[in-house]
Amino acid sequence: HRMAAALLRRLGSSPETVGLGLMVCCVLASAVLGNVSAAVMATSLWRPTRMDEDSQRTSWPRVARLGGAYASNIGGMLSPIASPQNLIAFTAIQTAVQTASADSSRAGLSGTVASPLSFGTWVAVALPFCTTLLLLCWLFLCAMYKKQLPSALPPITIEHARPGRGGSTLST
Repeated sequence: HRMAAALLRRLGSSPETVGLGLMVCCVLASAVLGNVSAAVMATSLWRPTRMDEDSQRTSWPRVARLGGAYASNIGGMLSPIASPQNLIAFTAIQTAVQTASADSSRAGLSGTVASPLSFGTWVAVALPFCTTLLLLCWLFLCAMYKKQLPSALPPITIEHARPGRGGSTLST
């Protein structure tokens, strides 16, 4: 909870900025943890910013949830370990490169041998694509819900109970 409060304090009170910050966190987390784990973790990040949708007449909770879900899926493309599909594709590409290298060596074309795919190469190719997708997704959410977002998020109060002690409140 304290990490979420520190992050949210740095992002300010603009829903657009907070939304982008939460989405960046989801992308980075899902690149390492996987899509589902990152989406669950994102819930603890956006939860302190939620507002009562009925009383406030705002779409902020919806935007935060959609942004976290979209960003978690986008981040799942960023590294080969982020999802089982990436690992299968990584292995298939490595096998294809090795087969092509062996075929070109037999044909006497030693100068056209491709280098094997590495973790760094995967990330280097995926990073611009994922960054572009993240920004497009953020712009889409901002455009779709612009009129329904509050001008600023209310002050964030994080309540949590400590084991063996009474509950405590951390306000930011």
